[in-house]
Amino acid sequence: MHIGELGQGGAADPALQERRIAQMEAAATRHRDAEAQLEDIARRRAQGMRYPDEPERLARRARRLVQAGELPGEILLAIPPGGDAVETDERIIGDSNDLQAAAFLPRGVRASATVGRIWLRLGGRVQPAATGFLVAPRLLLTNHHVLPDAAGTLGAFVEFGAEAGLDDMPAPTVRFTFTPDMFFLADEHLDYALVALAPGADGRNAGDLFGWNRLDPAEGKLVVGDPVNIIGHPSGRLKEIAVRENELLVRLDDFLHYKTDTEPGNSGSPVFNDQWEVVALHHRGVPGTDDKGRTLNVDGGLWTAAQGDAAVAWIANEGARISAVLRHLTDHTPAEFRTVLGELGPAVGAPPVVPPGGPAGTAAPGTAEASSSAAQPPGTAAPSPAPALTPSVLVPPPAGPVPPTVGPAAPVPTPRTPETVGPAASTTYRTGVAGRPEAFGATRQLVFLHGRSQQGRDPEDMRREWTAGLNNGLTRLGFATVDPRDAYFPYYGDLLADALNTRESVATSFDAVAEDPAAAAAPASASARDLYHRMLDQAAERSGMPAEGGAGAPGDERLGIGGVVRLTRKPLDWIARHSGVDRLVVAKAFRDVALYLDTATVRERVLACVRDTVPRTGGIVLVAHSLGTVVAMDLLCDNAGPDVTGLLTLGAPLGLDTVHDRLRTRGPHCPTRVPWWFNGWAPTDGVAIGCPLRGRWSGVSAEACVDNPRDRAHEIDEYLARPEVAGALATALGLARA
Repeated sequence: MHIGELGQGGAADPALQERRIAQMEAAATRHRDAEAQLEDIARRRAQGMRYPDEPERLARRARRLVQAGELPGEILLAIPPGGDAVETDERIIGDSNDLQAAAFLPRGVRASATVGRIWLRLGGRVQPAATGFLVAPRLLLTNHHVLPDAAGTLGAFVEFGAEAGLDDMPAPTVRFTFTPDMFFLADEHLDYALVALAPGADGRNAGDLFGWNRLDPAEGKLVVGDPVNIIGHPSGRLKEIAVRENELLVRLDDFLHYKTDTEPGNSGSPVFNDQWEVVALHHRGVPGTDDKGRTLNVDGGLWTAAQGDAAVAWIANEGARISAVLRHLTDHTPAEFRTVLGELGPAVGAPPVVPPGGPAGTAAPGTAEASSSAAQPPGTAAPSPAPALTPSVLVPPPAGPVPPTVGPAAPVPTPRTPETVGPAASTTYRTGVAGRPEAFGATRQLVFLHGRSQQGRDPEDMRREWTAGLNNGLTRLGFATVDPRDAYFPYYGDLLADALNTRESVATSFDAVAEDPAAAAAPASASARDLYHRMLDQAAERSGMPAEGGAGAPGDERLGIGGVVRLTRKPLDWIARHSGVDRLVVAKAFRDVALYLDTATVRERVLACVRDTVPRTGGIVLVAHSLGTVVAMDLLCDNAGPDVTGLLTLGAPLGLDTVHDRLRTRGPHCPTRVPWWFNGWAPTDGVAIGCPLRGRWSGVSAEACVDNPRDRAHEIDEYLARPEVAGALATALGLARA
């Protein structure tokens, strides 16, 4: 059976029909061109291979499954060491497919929530016609033949929750309209269209209600013979899922061919593997053809459009590989859309650094560490009441926290001073904004200190976002809220980005990131690169990655304890999988910390920039996030600075020896001039690995493990909204009850 075309209701649209036939013929040509590859797969299958794919692809798939914890350890250890590599990889893949954890079902429910039914104006009326799915909070992916251009979105909308409930009755739905002026990009060859959705009447994005799918360009998500799962709206009906008798048949450069036992109408559906990772965008069935390339019907004769799609002799289904879609987006998105594209994640390439004085709000929400997304446009949709769904990015469940080990402090290395660092000192950068000195009774001054990847942002906007997050938490606790104008907000985002980018030429091309994000983000200088890799190693081991060399065996041993250790020892992958933070986000965060700590001139320029905004008098209450916590510790070592009332560190990498041993504190010692220090961290925050700090750092007055959403574990507004953090800050500022 096939799942190739739009819904069948309503009058036919000639242009749409022409596009569908063109895609069908192109799919048939690709299938014929893959004849030699299909014959090789058939030969391997006849030889007894359950997964007749290339050995290196089997190895990547097996490694990915082991690193993700998809198989119980006892099953892995039961595989005898020293066996044939291909047989071992096939066994790992087979066991993962045959022994699904109970989490398979709730993960599928979460994935299903991200899939919507697209209504188009066809034949003079709006009717259910296709499927699309969320890949970012406000970005929907579907087919080019569904939405070939921005004009096709006029009068159209997407409907989420169009499915039968537990009582087999239709569930309430929520509608969102398209806003192609914010983002629209489509490609006829790959048959994809990525388009932005307008927020609902309450200002919330579709992804805030229904979650979205994080797209990953890395290989290892699927091998030939692996099952695939497809969720969509066949023929415009309520949502359905195909999970039986489905498998990958062949992998082409840009497409996957697979068999799926379902029926027509799922154009624009996501194709998932058994871990509910998107592997392809479904678009069309593959028809059988005669020796002249003409489409055949089910009776063996020549097919004509008048016979309808049901008469085609379908032999497979086809979807565009998600890595091919991401690559095309990376290469072809216009500059004015790149900020919104960044919401897909760093895998599509970070937007270019905005020069000083450039437009505000241009940091990509998918790559920025700190604040919430840039300001949203006014909503035009009027959704129905939203169902009680927890927004989430589709990632594996978190691993349990592992108690860290405490290592002895090392002597502080002298940071390297390069001959030339960054642009000329005369370059003017956007700086921070001052607060009102009379706030908080003029006895305390609130200072927010941001982290990395904030270039191009407007510090006024950032200050409002931080304050909004804090006020969320204060309101829940019954405290008076804070006026954004009362907070000081030092800003060094443009300066840091320019200094680091001038020094470092980092390979962040699509292919480099997909192949090895750790290497793509590694600093160019040898000393900073060494520090960066040691930070990743230590962070991964602190989060439970098996130690190397403990119970190892000979180098060619595939499994046993030593083999399992080798399969799982990719520090960046381990951190990302066990925190839910994108690999390149983690890599760039550690890269920038390494460069800051390793380069004396960069450090001095950042500190000087921060000092320009920090108030000279009054007891400051310093709230620092991410890299900002590292900067804060250096800043507070300056005894000539203003008096300090309190310090709050959030999402801090301070628990790593490789970090705190290079601070001006000379080890894990809070500066003595700080009378009170609160540290907040989330177990799923990949940057805060190494927390809790109590027992390792001196001077920690209070500490809290907070429950940030997994897909926003490192976001500053989430930290500030947590009652533990907001309450601690209210106490430090002496806020009254509302």
